[in-house]
Amino acid sequence: MRLGDWLALAAEAGVAAVPAVRLGDIAALDLAALSGDSEDPVSADGLAVVERLAAALQDAPAASILRWDIGCLEITRAAVQAGRRPVGTERGFSVFRGRVRPCFRDARLAREALLWPQQRVAAWLRPWIEPRKIAGDTRPCPETWRVYLGAGGVAAASLVHPEASMPAERLGASGCGAALGAARRLFGRMRQDGLLPRPQGGEIRPDGVLCTLDFLIDEAGQPLLLDGGPAPLHDRSRPSWRCCFPPDVMLAGLAVGDGRVLPLPPPDNGIAVAA
Repeated sequence: MRLGDWLALAAEAGVAAVPAVRLGDIAALDLAALSGDSEDPVSADGLAVVERLAAALQDAPAASILRWDIGCLEITRAAVQAGRRPVGTERGFSVFRGRVRPCFRDARLAREALLWPQQRVAAWLRPWIEPRKIAGDTRPCPETWRVYLGAGGVAAASLVHPEASMPAERLGASGCGAALGAARRLFGRMRQDGLLPRPQGGEIRPDGVLCTLDFLIDEAGQPLLLDGGPAPLHDRSRPSWRCCFPPDVMLAGLAVGDGRVLPLPPPDNGIAVAA
């Protein structure tokens, strides 16, 4: 499932999401060539797509981000993880003397484009939405939750940023309960429509996790779906995918940082948990 699929699913399930406007798409191999050190030439179609993207970005709001189905630039990710609005080329596009150009040079983008299972990758423009902040080790971090779905529903959840932690007594005022409720509504819609994905590689993980849903908590405390994605077959290929879960712990329960994993609260029963 691509970003547009997740957004459509959220709309059907009545789950709020960070909106996105589709700007077009490009061949995955062209995106890889533009983003990395590939010696393969960019096709004429790829060059034409770049010009169309530049035109579409001409009137993009300052508080907006260009991202692809496979993600955004590393500099964009770094700004977002720091909880600050991306500026300049961190937005995924640059403006110089009134000329707007999409930015491509990014090793991760090139790698993901080569691994992308579809022939083309869509480009999206999304608004910056100010997140609610929680205390981190060195700076405030955006409150973002990752929910892990299995065949039976919500299997686990975690704060996304390991450098931040959530005391048990603050969970009741956090966006965790609302994010879990939104994830359960999405799961119900996915099961109804027969859309439960399999992990990357097609095999079932030992913990049964199929996919994840990421939610941003805005300043009003509302969870907004950011994106979804399939579970990797092996965590060692994407260790950060576990977020706050220690590497030797099964994905079950609620990871709130500092190595603490609490019981997962039951549906519609608040967020009161035992420390």
